[in-house]
Amino acid sequence: MNKFVKVGGKALQKLKTTAKLSKKIYTTTLTAIKNFIAKFKKYLLIGLSTFCSFIVVGIIFFLCILFMPEFWRGEHAEKEIRINPGTPFTTIIEKLHDNDIIWSKQGFYITAKFLGVSQKLQAGKYVVSTGLSNYQVAKILSEGRITAEWVTIPEGTDLFGIAAILSKKVDMDSSAFVSLCQDSTLL
Repeated sequence: MNKFVKVGGKALQKLKTTAKLSKKIYTTTLTAIKNFIAKFKKYLLIGLSTFCSFIVVGIIFFLCILFMPEFWRGEHAEKEIRINPGTPFTTIIEKLHDNDIIWSKQGFYITAKFLGVSQKLQAGKYVVSTGLSNYQVAKILSEGRITAEWVTIPEGTDLFGIAAILSKKVDMDSSAFVSLCQDSTLL
């Protein structure tokens, strides 16, 4: 006869006691969890609502950094800024801040990185109004909305005179201009 089938006496009593004890532990634990949730339900809701409030405030703050114009500055003046080719992004931010085009270096940095234009800012001469949002300034510089500059070259001016005029007016390297004009492969 199989010894596992034959259960009797003390072994059966021990098995029944263990089953009752396990059921009692389970129901006690379940009751404790229900009581905990009921007791701290108010605090859990407060914590969850506080967390959601912080998220909403953070999103509003981020949107303000991006899109809010600087209305508190009062009078809005137009400022001229020149960005030379190869100028690092941080130097451009410094120029914008020094010319009062942006009020927060970190805010503009975050905006340009978020929009993906930090490496797409184009060189040129810009006339930008103060009081614009970081988003507007980043779009202007990334789309290359440069200011056209008229240069008048008097009749009869020789190559070196033209180079001097261009050097003053459009910040062009006069020696590079002369060497390019004398390069026979370009003529």
